[in-house]
Amino acid sequence: MRFSKLAVIVALVVLAFPVAALADNTITWVNTGGTFSASSTGLSISGSTVVGVTMPNGTVITGDLGTLNLTAGSLVSGNVSTGCLGSGCQFSWSGSSFTISDTKGPSFTGTFTTNITLIGSKTANGTYTYTINGVLLGSVNGNTMMSSGGSTQLTITMSHLFTGGTVPLAGGSTNVTVPEPGTLGLLGTGLFGLAGVLRRKLVHS
Repeated sequence: MRFSKLAVIVALVVLAFPVAALADNTITWVNTGGTFSASSTGLSISGSTVVGVTMPNGTVITGDLGTLNLTAGSLVSGNVSTGCLGSGCQFSWSGSSFTISDTKGPSFTGTFTTNITLIGSKTANGTYTYTINGVLLGSVNGNTMMSSGGSTQLTITMSHLFTGGTVPLAGGSTNVTVPEPGTLGLLGTGLFGLAGVLRRKLVHS
């Protein structure tokens, strides 16, 4: 009997965590313009205009919605002067920041929790495309909803190999995953019930 009670408790704990994983929703912002800069001292995007946002429920808002800005620390690996091709260049997450000031939709304020990677590749027509990738942690509209593995991918397209400096930004998109409040509430209720089971178990043992 004791073994069977313990088995039920363990099963409840194991089942609680996938609920949190399934509770994620993604907000996607689209931006264009602004300036992009990369060198051995750091990486940045400034003054890029947010032109669209897609909500978790599929609602799309477009227009001049606000601005996007990004900063990252100094170069950790790779060589900007050779174009960051192949495995790319990595910049430190230390002291990083990422903000999306959206006047008609949700805004995001946060930092990177991993090093930021800049990867260049040559396209079939001879131009070069650069992407910026990193994992984000922050809040949406001031609510401390952490982005569970939220990431950003911004694209710069150029007619020549980028070897550092400041260039115009073509545009990009940012995906931030946030918990769904309703499902988190359900998870909290389940964990509260689990606490009761554990309490009774301790009382009767």
